[in-house]
Amino acid sequence: MIKQAIRDFIVKRTFAARLRNKGMNTFSNFEILKSIRSSAELKRTEENRPHEVMYFHKVDDPYSHLAIQYIDKLQ
Repeated sequence: MIKQAIRDFIVKRTFAARLRNKGMNTFSNFEILKSIRSSAELKRTEENRPHEVMYFHKVDDPYSHLAIQYIDKLQ
């Protein structure tokens, strides 16, 4: 029953689907993204914080293996 409700929400052209599409289009709007980024950058500079790089390592991931070799060069 829950699976069917989720499937109906995703597939059918209901009011909920139109609302979901509107939300997704707003969320993926490049102008909104730029304004969020600029306000976050302004907040970071006002708080006098440096840029941060968050790194998550996964042992069996080849890209993590490549990234760990160059992580010291980021400093």
